Amino acid sequence: MRNKKKLIILLSLASLILTSCNYRREKKINNESFEIADANDLNLSYKLVDDNIFTPKCVSCHGTAGGVFLGSYESIVKNLQKIERVAIQEKTMPPMAPLSESERNLLSTWIKAGAPEHEGLGVINENPIPTPPAPLIEAQFDSIKINIFDSKCIVCHSPTGTARDVLLNTKEDLLDSPRDLVIPRNSQESGLYIAVSRTDSGMMPPPDSGIPPLTLNEIDIIKQWIDNGAEQ
Repeated sequence: MRNKKKLIILLSLASLILTSCNYRREKKINNESFEIADANDLNLSYKLVDDNIFTPKCVSCHGTAGGVFLGSYESIVKNLQKIERVAIQEKTMPPMAPLSESERNLLSTWIKAGAPEHEGLGVINENPIPTPPAPLIEAQFDSIKINIFDSKCIVCHSPTGTARDVLLNTKEDLLDSPRDLVIPRNSQESGLYIAVSRTDSGMMPPPDSGIPPLTLNEIDIIKQWIDNGAEQ
């Protein structure tokens, strides 16, 4: 009987030791939970992140549209800085349903590990990708086009885009538009300012476009340009 009790105690201790060995990593896919307790856990891969974040959350908009293609490993690596900024830091993407804390943790850990394509190839980077400073935008058409229109508007508002009836390629497109897109010195009645400053379903870019909304600074720059006469 005494030997049997000793055997039971030994088996219990062995079970406890084996269970404690698994404390370092919990991974339940499909958005249930993903937590990496040890920063040196490198069993990460592009497929893991793609299956749980990019394909279900991003590719519907950023596959054949949206201005930024996220349908391949190469394109994602090329846009890592932008992805980290909008999805993890600003939490503005996806626009209608930002990533959960668990998903941000997975994406952040993968990026810090060097965004490995295959398991076991990551190297934790204690100095994560720095967020570039916001560009200095001047209240002039050329600056607005380069820093705002080209990244958030032209994908649709171009001769080949889905909103080709409202062009934003040149200053003349805005000033000569029959839609009164720009009424010099009157931003409050200018269609462009009204569209980008709206907060309802009619805002531009559209909430379901997958394109980040304009920042308050970008909206203010457009307002300044119009109210200054839209001459430059």
